[in-house]
Amino acid sequence: MGQLIRYTLRALPRSAAVGVGLVAGAWLFGFCVELIVDFVLDRVETYEVPRPDVSTFFLLLGAVVGPVTAGVLLVRAVAAESRAARPREVRPGRVGGPGPIRPAPEPPATVDDVPVTGLVADALHDAAGQLAPGADLTTGRVLVALVRLDYRLDWQRIWLVTGAPEQTGLASADDSPPASAVRPDRTTWREVRLSPELTEAFEVAGAVRRRYGYPTVDTAIFTLGLLAFRNAGATRALLSLGQVDHGRLLGHVQDDLLRTRLRGLRAIIPAAPN
Repeated sequence: MGQLIRYTLRALPRSAAVGVGLVAGAWLFGFCVELIVDFVLDRVETYEVPRPDVSTFFLLLGAVVGPVTAGVLLVRAVAAESRAARPREVRPGRVGGPGPIRPAPEPPATVDDVPVTGLVADALHDAAGQLAPGADLTTGRVLVALVRLDYRLDWQRIWLVTGAPEQTGLASADDSPPASAVRPDRTTWREVRLSPELTEAFEVAGAVRRRYGYPTVDTAIFTLGLLAFRNAGATRALLSLGQVDHGRLLGHVQDDLLRTRLRGLRAIIPAAPN
């Protein structure tokens, strides 16, 4: 009851002002109409016409309409105040109806947009086919598959400075710890999970292709990506015998596989030779 009285007192001045305004406006309108009627009748001189009391009529009409309108406005104002002060009930989402909004899960990252040659794609599929369930594809396995399938390149010149793949343990070289030990999500290539180092290899190879205008990523460019970073399993395996350093290895890949030196390659691969 106390709150209702407080709401009423808060809304009363505005409602009363509206009511008084309606009464005064009705009387003023009637007064103006009466002046017009008197002016017209003063011009009629043939016979006497009774003068209507228009202002009094409109004053009575305003005295009725004004309080009624003010009362309606007062009731509506008090009701609005009561609704605004009432605490809202928050209902949980119902089955089949609107419920809490949940953020959409982010799609897994992929490197499917890197255009590779058919031979590189075959090597990736071949290496992925030898993985144990749940294992990530690694740089070492992919490089071994490239060597086995792309026999046109002179790989022997690389082995002369690094040692043969069998000596360095290239195929079994790990990149990172298992996914569960780092994070459960992995970047994929055609639904094959990649190690972080192999993901970097894709990114580097794609950057080399764009910078130097190659139409696709072929075996030589992808090998540059596989060996771009010292922490990759393939790089560590080929440097394990200590016969060559990282910069010279990248130089041999350019000279013996790509058959050209790429100027400014350090902007993409910091370890590349000048």
